[in-house]
Amino acid sequence: MKTPIFLFAIYASAVSGLSLVNPTNAKAEQQCDSAIGFVTADIETRIGGKITSVGRSEAANSPFQDAKEEIIIELDANMSRGTPLKYRRASPAQVSANENIVNSKSLSLSYADKIIRSCQGVARLGLGLYENRPYYSLHDNNQIIPDTCGSNQVWGQQICE
Repeated sequence: MKTPIFLFAIYASAVSGLSLVNPTNAKAEQQCDSAIGFVTADIETRIGGKITSVGRSEAANSPFQDAKEEIIIELDANMSRGTPLKYRRASPAQVSANENIVNSKSLSLSYADKIIRSCQGVARLGLGLYENRPYYSLHDNNQIIPDTCGSNQVWGQQICE
């Protein structure tokens, strides 16, 4: 009979405005959201790129007990071949800016460092631009480094074409 009490607690907290979230976790999530907001704003405002989505998922093969997630920022590559320019999502300038982001290891690494160090539980950042998808992973020495190409699914490697 614990389910009705639990459901009542959720309903009561929603009605009263009280939170069942641990304040420490709420602060950590706010810090993470702030870092992601900073990076996405930098990409779209300062750099002039265009983001299609930001997602959070399980980081396969993460060696860290407390960091098992990755964040992937999908940049718009506007690969709709044959589509009239007026119907495309990203302008040619935005696509060019997105290409510059993924091709700049220092800029991409700075984004990875900002997000991974600010987001509890996140061990990898991916930047997706069509087939160019660099990943940056946290390693045992607390360094964040670009993943290398490899055929095995081991931490710190990605399958490259």
